[in-house]
Amino acid sequence: MSVFASIDELAQNSSSFWLPYNQENTTVLLQGFLQESNNAGVTEENSYILSAKFLIRLNKLSKTPEVMSNVEWKLIEPFIEENELSTRYGFTLGHKEKSKDFYVNSENELQIWLESLSSVGIMTGIKDSFTFGKIIGNGAFSNVYAATCIKTGKEYAIKVIPKQKITKSLDSLVREIRIMRKIKHPNIVNLYKVYESFSNVYLVLDYVKGGDLFNRIIAKKALPEKTVKKFSKKMLGVLDYLKSKEILHRDIKLENILLKSHDNDYDFKLADFGLGAEFSEKSTMRCGSPGYIAPEVLRKQPYGIEIDTFSVGIIIYILLSGKMPFHGSTPQKVLEKNRSCNICFHDENLRDVSKQGIDLVKKLTCTLPDLRITPENALMHKWFTSADNRSKSVYIIKKPEFKGLKSKSGEISKKASKEYSDLNEQNLKNLRWKLMKLNSNL
Repeated sequence: MSVFASIDELAQNSSSFWLPYNQENTTVLLQGFLQESNNAGVTEENSYILSAKFLIRLNKLSKTPEVMSNVEWKLIEPFIEENELSTRYGFTLGHKEKSKDFYVNSENELQIWLESLSSVGIMTGIKDSFTFGKIIGNGAFSNVYAATCIKTGKEYAIKVIPKQKITKSLDSLVREIRIMRKIKHPNIVNLYKVYESFSNVYLVLDYVKGGDLFNRIIAKKALPEKTVKKFSKKMLGVLDYLKSKEILHRDIKLENILLKSHDNDYDFKLADFGLGAEFSEKSTMRCGSPGYIAPEVLRKQPYGIEIDTFSVGIIIYILLSGKMPFHGSTPQKVLEKNRSCNICFHDENLRDVSKQGIDLVKKLTCTLPDLRITPENALMHKWFTSADNRSKSVYIIKKPEFKGLKSKSGEISKKASKEYSDLNEQNLKNLRWKLMKLNSNL
């Protein structure tokens, strides 16, 4: 059974496939003819519109919208019916008894409808569309594979989530899909399609090959301030865009910033909206990664986009200094310092950083969210308009800083903390897994 069947029923808010049309404005993704079987079993051809949420049937005479069906969480199953006399192409839309069969005139028409429907609903038959390669990432509930589209040869990253692990986190998955379908930005990982099979749910995403920002700064040892400035401007642009869409990320950190190439240190895509939320109302849910969390979250105060602004301020601080601003021997101590939010701006690693750069970080990490600078105003900060483009690398990461930086990226046990004394590759991989499992359980 589809994990999305219950979500579809709630979205449709009816036991019927079709509902009376009640939308004021419709953004058309595709318009064309489909053949649909009526209650008497007779196939009739009508004109249909596909929008970002609905399949809409037009009245034959007036050519105006007549009925609609929410497609967001419906399964889309293409089929071919062959006999000695003819071949028919079509697709089933919906879940079992609450589904409808639609027919088209050719295989080409079928592919056109499927391409548009795939950006709206839930596809089936992923193995017919993609070949899977190696695992390129993993987490507590999923693995991410490199994959290639069979038709185009284009590479993607596909997040594979076993259904058995979705039971308690279905709302979170639905929220992540809904949010990612709303956003299209050059510096945010794009969700192309969602598939479902008997055992898994699949998210087809951008394949970003440059690795995450955490590993990049460890490998580089240092970044010049002018590079940090370019990165910061792009990241604040992302925040301004998310604000316009009324979306919170809630877990912005180095590991969730993926670099587009190995040759560029500031062009990136923001990833992992698993803790994302729409902020039409203020939230109080405690979530995020220790060391990056805005103090109002830890104080259980209602919050909005200001929490992501704070996290970006912390990241810029790290990039300029090579250190996390909140230190502690245990995750609890890190959270306590995170809550009190006393950030040192007199560290020796900041001595060569411009006053404008430090001033912006102070404004981004202001303890009081109402006084914290907005992304829009931050983009107009004098740091970005000044002619001071320092090319000097502003810090050198050494093992102690590496150790401290890594330990703050997730809530971990004392036993896991001790493992940092041995920095071999296998321990780092094991520890990263533990961090990812515990990130959302504050």
